Amino acid sequence: MRNDAQKLHPFIVPFAEFSGADKEKDRSQVRSDPAMLRQAGLVDVKG
Repeated sequence: MRNDAQKLHPFIVPFAEFSGADKEKDRSQVRSDPAMLRQAGLVDVKG
């Protein structure tokens, strides 16, 4: 059950409970973040 005061939501689960496809989707997003930040001129990221 959702509880805004305690910041709980039924769709927020531990990463270990994600499916393999959902884990890879999140990993892919994190891998692309430095390039997006560089492109926006927000941060100088090595890598």
